[in-house]
Amino acid sequence: MGAQLRATIHALTMAFILFVALLAQAIPKASPTAEPRPIRVVKMKFRADYCYWDNGTYSIWEANTSELPDTWLSREIVCTAENNYNGETVYTGGIAWVSDPLLADFYVEGDVLIKVWLSAPQAGMVGIMASVGEVDDAGNIYATWNSTPLIGSLPSSPMEYDFTITVDGHLFQAGHRIGFSIAVGSLTYGFTVVAWFGGGPYQALAQVPTSSYLDITELLVYHEVGENRTKFYIDESPICFEVEVADPLSNLDVAEVRLVVTNATHTVLDVKAEPITNRSDYKTRYLAQWDLSGISAGYYEAEIRAVDNSGVQVSRCLQLLVVELHVEGWSYVPHELLRGLEEEQELNVSFSNGGNDVMYAVKLWPLDAGGLSISPSFYSVGDLGPGEGCSLSFNVLVPLDAELGLRNITFKVEYNDFRAVKHEELLRAEVRVVRLGVKLSLLLEPSEARILDNITATVGLLDYLGEPLPDQAIRLSLDDHLLAKLTTNSSGMASYSFVANLNAGPHIVTATFPGTYLYEESEVSAQLYLRLRASSIEVKSYPPEVEVGQEATIEALLVDEDGWPIAGAPIRLYVLEGGSWIFVSEGKTGEDGLVSIPFTLDEVGTWSLKLAFPGDDVHEGAEATIRISCTERGDLLTFISKPGNMAIMLVALACTGVAVPIAIWLKKRRA
Repeated sequence: MGAQLRATIHALTMAFILFVALLAQAIPKASPTAEPRPIRVVKMKFRADYCYWDNGTYSIWEANTSELPDTWLSREIVCTAENNYNGETVYTGGIAWVSDPLLADFYVEGDVLIKVWLSAPQAGMVGIMASVGEVDDAGNIYATWNSTPLIGSLPSSPMEYDFTITVDGHLFQAGHRIGFSIAVGSLTYGFTVVAWFGGGPYQALAQVPTSSYLDITELLVYHEVGENRTKFYIDESPICFEVEVADPLSNLDVAEVRLVVTNATHTVLDVKAEPITNRSDYKTRYLAQWDLSGISAGYYEAEIRAVDNSGVQVSRCLQLLVVELHVEGWSYVPHELLRGLEEEQELNVSFSNGGNDVMYAVKLWPLDAGGLSISPSFYSVGDLGPGEGCSLSFNVLVPLDAELGLRNITFKVEYNDFRAVKHEELLRAEVRVVRLGVKLSLLLEPSEARILDNITATVGLLDYLGEPLPDQAIRLSLDDHLLAKLTTNSSGMASYSFVANLNAGPHIVTATFPGTYLYEESEVSAQLYLRLRASSIEVKSYPPEVEVGQEATIEALLVDEDGWPIAGAPIRLYVLEGGSWIFVSEGKTGEDGLVSIPFTLDEVGTWSLKLAFPGDDVHEGAEATIRISCTERGDLLTFISKPGNMAIMLVALACTGVAVPIAIWLKKRRA
């Protein structure tokens, strides 16, 4: 049995050599050349739609990387080729798949896996061996590698078999083909093995480890043909990405070329590149376009991805800059220019580069002076980087006869972008031509006073340099009513005094300068606050004690806070009863401020009385309070019997000569 097995293995090996010899004669093997690219797996799929050659025992079919269809083929391998080994006869047959001629050198290194489905309609022992070889269309064999032979019986239904062939490192030359074969040997003539392949459930293929898969060999980025750059102005649309992809198996092996553009936050473009040259070639060019409409200036990452039919992906990335330039931060001072100056005034302007790239050769000049005289007529600023600003100063002369009002001064800024393309922008300064300014001041002395006090208003008028303006008319008004017309003196001052015969409270004093041809009008106001004059009541005389029903008189003096009598003022007398002041009587002051008010009290007791001045348009109100005792009205005996009254009566009687008779009468009465 051992001799039979050795014969079978030898016969299988010889069968493969004879099989490939049908295509070629052996020549020296090419030396492998290592490449620096990483090894990836390319899947060569065994197709059933085209047969190169068939002699009944051996057949050769097409292999490529394209997707297999849903249909498949079952192909019989009939062992009829006779091989002898040590007197033992072995019958062989086989099937092979070959690639199209390689369009470039193809480096293979590692384990090639051949996957195929096999079955046998009859029982019996067979030997099976898979091989990889380099051949050409002239019938030459350049190299072969074999798997370990598989000895055994095959099932009656198709079953997957995997064969591993180790290739230590070999460079398949351009123009040659890669061949994959299955050779079957049997001791029985006509033994039949069925190979299942071509698609559907029988995805027979060879997985080839290689560094010679597809590659992006050139990438051109441009707006116009002939350019290649990574910086574009925002109005250059579309941006074209022209990609050259090389594949030794032809670009029919390239499944897709795609362009993906992203910024810092999201994907802005994801589009398939379309071929613009023949895909059957080794190198094919693809084109994708990026429309910049709606795109913001800034940095973007562009990635070109190429994927072959085996899922191997290569990519190339580059950073793109989309540029936009514009002026920002335009400002100017002052916003007013003076008419009447005999010298130039300074107008300062400033702006900055609001774009994201350099502004080259920046220039600025006044395009329309708005009827004014502006110098210099031109500024060369130089280059401005992103965010960089500049400040420039112009001299402006306002004619003496210039009309007052707004003037639009137009400046033009010019700069070049990185392409040396010129850009222009118009910048406007809206200034107002005004008369020379003045400073008008108003001082009230005092600013807080009493009604009828004397008030002095002092006005000062200075020009824009702080020099006095003499002989200028000033209108002085009080609460929108003309108070006086004044003229400034050589010191630019004017004053006016008046009596504050006004109501209490705030009042507005306004000084108005109407202006002249050279000087602008001006107005200033100050508040005058007036209060009522204080008053007081001084009680001059009143009886400390009265009898019930007895009429009495109170005399009082009403004066203001300066001690001057207040004439014709009502003074009212009140008595306090039950916690409330009850009106009793009223009097009016004379020219001397004195008043006499009669009154009577109707009940015995000590009473509080109040004198009250309610106030008027000039004076505040005032009050004064006194206390008066009220006794009963009665006969002399009743009066004398009260404690203390006896002594009073004795004194009085002594004065009248009746003290003795009264004393005797009182003594008898007591006895």
